[in-house]
Amino acid sequence: MVALAVLSIVYTLLDFSFNRPKPVSYQFKIPELVINKPVILKQGNMMIIVAKYSDTFLDSLKPGGRIAKISSSFREQQSLIDIDGYFIVLGYGTHLGCPLLIAENQLKESCSDASYSWTGKSHNSALYEDLLKVDYRFTQNYRILTIN
Repeated sequence: MVALAVLSIVYTLLDFSFNRPKPVSYQFKIPELVINKPVILKQGNMMIIVAKYSDTFLDSLKPGGRIAKISSSFREQQSLIDIDGYFIVLGYGTHLGCPLLIAENQLKESCSDASYSWTGKSHNSALYEDLLKVDYRFTQNYRILTIN
C-alpha cells in the first residue's frame, strides 16, 4: 500500500514536471504613439502603461537637466526607460494595486493618493514603491508588444 502511495506521488511530480502549464503571455497592438504622452493598454486582466519619449525629454533626465534636479539619481530615473526611449510598466499602482490613471503631469493610482512621475518613480518613495517594469519584446517594427 505504501509503495502504491509513493508511486502515485512520483507519477504526479513527474507528470507536473513535464506537463507544466506555459506562462501566460499577452500581445498588444501598439497604437500610433504621441511622443512624450503615455497611454493605457488593456488586454484581459493585464493593463500596461506605454510611452515613447523624445531625445529632448531623455536629455532632461541627465545630470544637470530639468528633471534630474528634482530626482536623486539619473540612473534610477532611466531604469524604467529602455534604450530606444520606450517606457513600459504595469498599469497598476504599487500601493493598493489599483489601476493607474493618466493625470495632467503624473500617473496616479485610482483608489489612493499614490502618484508617480512620467518615468514611473514614486512621488513619495518613503510610502510607495516605484512602478513595476515588465518583461517585454517588440516585433513587427514596434507595432506588436509581447509581455511575458
